[in-house]
Amino acid sequence: MLQNSDYIEPKLSKVQWIDFRPGVRGLDIIAQLLPNPTEMLKALGMRPVSSLSVYPPMITAFYYFIVLLAAVNFGSVLDSILFSGLKDIIDPSSFGYILFNLIGMLVLFAGLSYFMINGLLTRTGWFAKMPMIIGGFVVQGLLMYGLTRFDNEIFAIVSEAGIQMGYTFTTFSGPIFILGVVVMLFVYFRNRQDMKRWFPVKI
Repeated sequence: MLQNSDYIEPKLSKVQWIDFRPGVRGLDIIAQLLPNPTEMLKALGMRPVSSLSVYPPMITAFYYFIVLLAAVNFGSVLDSILFSGLKDIIDPSSFGYILFNLIGMLVLFAGLSYFMINGLLTRTGWFAKMPMIIGGFVVQGLLMYGLTRFDNEIFAIVSEAGIQMGYTFTTFSGPIFILGVVVMLFVYFRNRQDMKRWFPVKI
């Protein structure tokens, strides 16, 4: 069993290590250097330069997908608020209503993403189980759908004023989400045992 620890014994922190994640190659060379550990470490060893956590492929894929969706959501809200020109077209009260809803969606999305990542990596809390992770993705999809609806309303208002917005960041949020889900399903069926081994089992 491997257990993370923030405290490392000073003597152990000097131990060199070899990173085989890129692939196991040149084992014959390593074998020739085994009788001389000092030379082997000089040739192949490296001192850890920072704190590094390595997760199973499925967990890593979920992590980056959540981060990607959060970035797309943030970009969509920023695009709608700053670059649509809506503030100069509609009255302040209507703009305040739209701004409140957009920021509310952003806060909900950011909070959900944080708790999903925290539960996924630490295996604690509500999202330390696969059904909750799936439910989180569903809620993220609904929030992105709501954001798309708002963007369509903004597009209609701006178009009536004779301003052509063209494509916005939100235009690509739906396709990105759908494509991401398809990729996640593919990765899941290739690495589904990762999920069974990763999440804690109730005894």
